[in-house]
Amino acid sequence: MIYNQFDNFTHWYNNFQYWFAHWCAFNMTAMNMGVWKFHHLFHDIEKPWLGIFLPYNKVHKRHISKAEHHIEHYRQHGKCNWTDLVIDWECSQYTKEKGKLTARDFLNKLLASNDLTKKEGDLISTELEKYGL
Repeated sequence: MIYNQFDNFTHWYNNFQYWFAHWCAFNMTAMNMGVWKFHHLFHDIEKPWLGIFLPYNKVHKRHISKAEHHIEHYRQHGKCNWTDLVIDWECSQYTKEKGKLTARDFLNKLLASNDLTKKEGDLISTELEKYGL
């Protein structure tokens, strides 16, 4: 196979396009929920830039362990930004081609597959109820 010098750029560009769509959806959802904050402008900001140098699976793994809006961060560090997690889950219905789920649908799916503990499910459910989701 001949190496194409534009393969990395095309991969990065596609990831950037997806990230930007997700970023817009995330901020729109936060505004619609009435919880938008300045730090939302920087949501997942490292992902497209790290994608220039690293393969997506490494970027993703690093992101979910470091970002406070992912359940993995809660499991590793004992803290989570539950509101941002809910925003992230709720906005995914606008940008994920596979499984257009609301935050409530996603919670139910994770609970049914035992991918969340009861405590995690209760914390997220409380946050969903707080915003009428």
